[in-house]
Amino acid sequence: MSSDIQPQNPSFQIPAVKLELLKQTRVFGLLDTANLEKLLSEGREWHLKEEDMLLKEGDTSKSLFVILSGEIEVTRGGKLITRLQSGDLLGEMALIDFKPRSANAHASQESLLLEVEEELFRQTVGSNPQALWEMLQILSTHIRGLLGSLEQDILSLRHFTHDLKNCLTPLGYAEFWAYELLGNLRGTDQEHRPRQGWDTAQKCHDTISSVKSDLLTMVEQGLSRIKSKSVEHTKSDYDLTKLLHDTVEEISLHKHLKGKKVVFQNNGTEHFARFNYLDIKRVIQNLLINAGYATEPEGEIHIHLKYNGDRVQVGIQDFGDGISSEVQNVLFKDVYTSKPDGNGFGLLSCREIIEDLHRGRIWFETEQGMGSTFLFEIERDPVY
Repeated sequence: MSSDIQPQNPSFQIPAVKLELLKQTRVFGLLDTANLEKLLSEGREWHLKEEDMLLKEGDTSKSLFVILSGEIEVTRGGKLITRLQSGDLLGEMALIDFKPRSANAHASQESLLLEVEEELFRQTVGSNPQALWEMLQILSTHIRGLLGSLEQDILSLRHFTHDLKNCLTPLGYAEFWAYELLGNLRGTDQEHRPRQGWDTAQKCHDTISSVKSDLLTMVEQGLSRIKSKSVEHTKSDYDLTKLLHDTVEEISLHKHLKGKKVVFQNNGTEHFARFNYLDIKRVIQNLLINAGYATEPEGEIHIHLKYNGDRVQVGIQDFGDGISSEVQNVLFKDVYTSKPDGNGFGLLSCREIIEDLHRGRIWFETEQGMGSTFLFEIERDPVY
């Protein structure tokens, strides 16, 4: 619960207007006058000004709030979930599952709320079946509303993913034009020597082909998941050393990596593992870009690679400022980003790929002022 606002103890004399407001709420309106007066005398009032924060995601308080007047906005990850007004309840899930708050809540206008803690709720509502049934109906309405919102979000995502696939069409033309350019630079006779720039054009063609293939695969997988189709998650044996080198080369001009030196610590030794090539490539890209963001201009990023029993371990190390204890608590658990242009999904995607899809492990080690290392382990190729 936000420490910025302090509750006020209600006076012994119960104002009639507050009693009437409480009678108008769905759950508490079913209680008798004695229980309503008990709620008002033992509950805590919260007087909020516009934009005052009431609850923060992760708070562990076990109480619900009755909105007596005003309006409260509930948000998560910067997205508005709902607006609650006079007569509505807020935070009732904390009395049921005893888990931390799952969203933020702030006043969108001057508001008056009554906080009812767990024991007081049991004393006044717990013995009233009709009031408890009413609360179940409220929870059901909330769940249906969230499902409707989720369905709309999935529909929008489906449209976006479909349109994204269409946007990739020009890459096919670019691949063809690059191929034509290669032919012109190579010459029409096998005895001709390739013209200057042929090697660069070959790299451009290969990069375009690789990016197009990867993006199309990702879009197809995304569409299949959105449509709830079963998608086979295939794994094969690959050399992680080569994948790391190829990925570094492909994204070396990224704005967070350009001008920074990537140092390999394993001297190019092959390390074979069993994995989904595109998925692990995405993990490496995410971790490299994050390391680049934490690295000073012209600084170094180190890549560690070794066998660890029946697993292969990859470590990507930066020498930045390290990760604060506050941020450490949310990494891999919730949407978080420190980059102005980030969306916070990178590390969540990495965790899903490594732990859920590859049954591996991903973690980090950090020291203030010394930097951080993000590591993951996946299944080793048993032949090697």
